Amino acid sequence: MRATSVLVLGGILAGLAGCGSTIDDRVPRFDGYQFRGKAKGTDKNSLAPFEVVVRDAGKSVEGAREAGRYQGTTYCIHNFGTSEIIWTNGPDAPDGALRISDGNLILTGRCDP
Repeated sequence: MRATSVLVLGGILAGLAGCGSTIDDRVPRFDGYQFRGKAKGTDKNSLAPFEVVVRDAGKSVEGAREAGRYQGTTYCIHNFGTSEIIWTNGPDAPDGALRISDGNLILTGRCDP
């Protein structure tokens, strides 16, 4: 009984320790940097096409590419239950073909449900 109480108390304390986490602790790192980004649908007639904007891509283009891939994958899983993406202008494009505007990387694609 005493061992169970200690384990329960330990679990509660461990859970409370995570309550002080900031949003930065939950944002994944890519190439050592945290990138803010957002994926959203681009076609009102179809939910599959989307655009990802990754802010401050100049910190690391490689990291921004992977952050964009992550955002796109998350968007497709959340909206269509699939991680399959057909990229129009994706993270695997050559450096010269990447779309960067105001320091933000912009990727486009569509979920393949």
